[in-house]
Amino acid sequence: MDSEFGYEKDIHLKILEFSYFHNDLDNFKKDLLVLVKNYGFKIDYLTTNENYYNDLMNGKLSNWFKKMYLKNHLIWVENNFDKLNDIRALNEINIKDQTLAKLSNVMLDVNLNQSDSIKIYTIIQRLNAENLQLIYKISEKNNCFILSKKFPVIQNNLNSTIIHNFQMNIDDSWNLLYPYIKTAYKNNEIDNVIFQNYDFYRYLKDGYQEFNSYKIEQIPPDFRKNQDPIPLKDVGFFNEFKKGMKWD
Repeated sequence: MDSEFGYEKDIHLKILEFSYFHNDLDNFKKDLLVLVKNYGFKIDYLTTNENYYNDLMNGKLSNWFKKMYLKNHLIWVENNFDKLNDIRALNEINIKDQTLAKLSNVMLDVNLNQSDSIKIYTIIQRLNAENLQLIYKISEKNNCFILSKKFPVIQNNLNSTIIHNFQMNIDDSWNLLYPYIKTAYKNNEIDNVIFQNYDFYRYLKDGYQEFNSYKIEQIPPDFRKNQDPIPLKDVGFFNEFKKGMKWD
């Protein structure tokens, strides 16, 4: 995939723990160096729960990591100084999103009257939309989808933020991001997962899909509206989209 489509930064970030777990330290070090030097991997955004965290900070890899990090992080900062505030803001979105998710869960356990529930839901919806607006604004500013390969790595996952907006307001959320998503996918900068997520929540809301992501058997039984095949909203649109994206 790297040789055909370019370095898959998000995949390499995910497999760091697997490389370390299997003691494949050569590839672990190689990936970490590339992520630090070329994609802005930053120790500040580690959770401390990573299986390699202690070895990097205080263990057998600490001497190597400190020298490598100080040298290559400065190289990255010099080349990407204008993106530092954007990356900080994007990494902080996950904290806001998880706080809103906890509040939503608390609402389920509290016996609120309908009026209060609607008010709180509306506030959560607005704050979720603000998170998505920030993703859009930074994408617009950098002229690329911030989850694409063109943008530095975001260590605090943003997928849950996008999904929560799909759950609450799928139409406005999709229309806002779609131009950047489409361009990024066409340029092999993201995978198709975001189209699958969209189709899943579109099916839950309206009973159809737009990108033919699922057969009804792939939808968990509790989420199925019935056992019928999931219809496409617009077959002509999908065929044109499929042709443009070179989907088989």
